[in-house]
Amino acid sequence: MTNYIEHVLFLTLEPMSEEAWEDLHATFMAMKGQVPGIVDLSIGKNISPERAQGCTHALRVLLEDQKALTVYADHPAHVLFKNKLRHQRPPICLDWNI
Repeated sequence: MTNYIEHVLFLTLEPMSEEAWEDLHATFMAMKGQVPGIVDLSIGKNISPERAQGCTHALRVLLEDQKALTVYADHPAHVLFKNKLRHQRPPICLDWNI
């Protein structure tokens, strides 16, 4: 059994241009090489709006352990990413051990 942490957010973001999306995506993906403890990550636009309860995007970060989640939360690369998000409503966030 591992001590990995799965960190998932469901987002309802303001509409954005394709260029803004590409920048947001690149900023998110760059965290894997910058934030210690990230094992894997993904982000994407929702393709099933009829079941999404208004959520437009989702992201997932797989982290080595609880300590890595703490480091991730305050890491400058994560703060940069969060500052680029323009929410229509607060995100839904779930974390669990796997």
